[in-house]
Amino acid sequence: MINSIQAPASHVVAIQLEGSITKDDVRNVIAKVENTLEHQSRINLFLEMTGVSGMSPVAFLNDLGYGIKNMGRLYRFQQIAVVTDNPTLERIVGWEDKLLKAVEIQAFSNDNMTSALAWVEKPIEIPEPGYTAERYADYLHLSFGSRLSGFDVVRLCELIRDTYEKRGPVKLLAETASMPEFGPGVIYEKLRQLRLVEL
Repeated sequence: MINSIQAPASHVVAIQLEGSITKDDVRNVIAKVENTLEHQSRINLFLEMTGVSGMSPVAFLNDLGYGIKNMGRLYRFQQIAVVTDNPTLERIVGWEDKLLKAVEIQAFSNDNMTSALAWVEKPIEIPEPGYTAERYADYLHLSFGSRLSGFDVVRLCELIRDTYEKRGPVKLLAETASMPEFGPGVIYEKLRQLRLVEL
């Protein structure tokens, strides 16, 4: 069963899970996450799981499927706090933190719930653009730095779309000193902009 908790900030999804988690619980959590992602560029999660006694196989598969489907969007999650006194869940959280480098994941004991809430309440950090853009009368000049993120793809698409709406077809002049490193979310956002993935 899930219970909503008053989120300490608009970029936080705060949920209390207890008892045996069902597929409907997983669907409700996913719906809350998706609703918040519609309104925020990046979010934090607070999951209080001190009363969880288990998870149905279908719920586990739904959760796993959502996680796999959203690997490309992990850059939109900054921090995930899991409050639990279950040693197995604490180990799983530790493994996930090591595996999923794009997001910080930390387990907190039930006694440290206030610290967990303060941790996820911290302001969201959006990376600085990995490019500069200059608008000229008949083209856009883009100069790329050493690293691009999924946020850069979204920003560039918005810039090109905005320029197109104001001036019509857009000519681009792009330059880079070397091939930029692609950070989290670049490929996903490029495919999403081309409508090759849906989320």
